[in-house]
Amino acid sequence: MNDFIKNLYFGRFIPSEKEMPYTKEYQTALKYNEDTINQVLQIMKEKQIQNSEKLIDEVINSWIDVDNFAVLNAFEDGIKLGLELGRLIK
Repeated sequence: MNDFIKNLYFGRFIPSEKEMPYTKEYQTALKYNEDTINQVLQIMKEKQIQNSEKLIDEVINSWIDVDNFAVLNAFEDGIKLGLELGRLIK
């Protein structure tokens, strides 16, 4: 039996818990993101915005929610695509 099917059946396949691929492109994007957040935080602190770190955290958390929604929809589309391809192969 296919390992993927076994993992899915036994609950070991959890896409939301998969790690991000640590490619060069991912590392570059992650570094750019961190640098941008740090620049915004520094500007906010220079302007003496008292709750700057809290605001940045809220922006990050809200983006995570949006990103999770997009990933979930892409995952759903992938399942639908796989089912349709399975029907064509029979």
